[in-house]
Amino acid sequence: MIKAKLCLPTRLRSGVALILAGSIAGQGIIVLSSPLLTRLYGAADFGSLAVITSLSAIGGAVVTLNWERAVVVPRSPGIARSLVWLALASAVVLSSLLALVAWLSRDWLASTFSAPFLTRDWWLIPVTVIAIALFKIYSSTLTRREAYGRLGIRNAMQGWAQVAFNILMGLASIGGSLGLTLGTAVGRIFAVGGAVRARRPGGELVPRTMYIPPRRMFAVASARFRRLPLVSTWSSLLNVVGLQAPILVLTAAYGVYEIGFVALTMRVLAAPVGIIADATAQYVEGSLGVLIRGRGRIGPLLNRTEFVLALVVVVPLVAIIVAGPSVFSAVFGEEWRTAGQYARIFALTHALQLVVVPVSRVLLLIDRAKVQLAWDLSRSIIVLGAVAMVSSLGGSLTTAIVVLASVQSVMYVALLVLIRITVANHDRRGGSNVPSVA
Repeated sequence: MIKAKLCLPTRLRSGVALILAGSIAGQGIIVLSSPLLTRLYGAADFGSLAVITSLSAIGGAVVTLNWERAVVVPRSPGIARSLVWLALASAVVLSSLLALVAWLSRDWLASTFSAPFLTRDWWLIPVTVIAIALFKIYSSTLTRREAYGRLGIRNAMQGWAQVAFNILMGLASIGGSLGLTLGTAVGRIFAVGGAVRARRPGGELVPRTMYIPPRRMFAVASARFRRLPLVSTWSSLLNVVGLQAPILVLTAAYGVYEIGFVALTMRVLAAPVGIIADATAQYVEGSLGVLIRGRGRIGPLLNRTEFVLALVVVVPLVAIIVAGPSVFSAVFGEEWRTAGQYARIFALTHALQLVVVPVSRVLLLIDRAKVQLAWDLSRSIIVLGAVAMVSSLGGSLTTAIVVLASVQSVMYVALLVLIRITVANHDRRGGSNVPSVA
């Protein structure tokens, strides 16, 4: 009996297994390729990657206006299809505007972030942003349909396509840092295409959610889920700003070469944590959608998910803290030992991120976007303020990273507490705070 309580239910285990199998295949190749890439590219190239990743992630958090986040909620397929098309239209329009802004401000961006490559490669920002948007939108349709096998294929293809592009460009010595910076967009685009084509015999090449619904459905969907662009989008933006803007601040203060070591740390730690957390979150989000539509209790599902993720992260956390610098110098080369020291500092932060992020989406699904917004705003202000203060006072990059990791860890703990309180109140009311999902 006790064992059953501590394990995930069969459906959750099978869904997570399918998604995580693809995540391990895709993310595993990214991590395993890193020793080769550190010999094909220099620290400044990895620093350039960090700049593009941060700027694109910030843009990617906004361009869909978060319409896709609610695709799992409505009972009506017509409303779900409307949300998909609203997200696509928003992504196309806003990415086009972003491209214009990036071109007009390319010299300013290059100067501000000490990244001269942006004068030439400014177009990487809108291209990566639209790739992120398409990735998110298609993922939402797969999650609603509980197509966990396709989600796994998508995760695997993202990593393999990205690494293949990185290596081929590096071996050919084409474009300098371009082989790294464009790889993120290439990986996501190939992942979407591969998931679409990986269908069962007799299945649909294009999901039903791609058919254009009647105009009335658009009106109903946009009215019912209007809080997504009005509130949730800003919360998502603040969330990403809290994660990515500190890297941009550090780059402006210390230069792309120094940030290159941080970028390798993020590649080895943050990338797998992000993909595994996202894979788990997509299944949990689909399960939450079912529970919410059925007015079921959601607390037990979140508790089990948190417990299992905590067990998963314990061994890697201890290993990084104990042997991070030695492992990095042995695997990537002695010149990358500094990245191992940074990994030791960031280890706890990323462990907490893996546990908290997959369950944090519940705040949007139970109509508590304002709680998420308040936390995101607080985190962004505190984190950016702390990092800016250290750099303005002339502190070393190591000092700035210690402060950054400490503040982020505290904020993740605070978010977990907020989630538990909010979900407990939701379950006591029997889901009465959730809007109509017809």
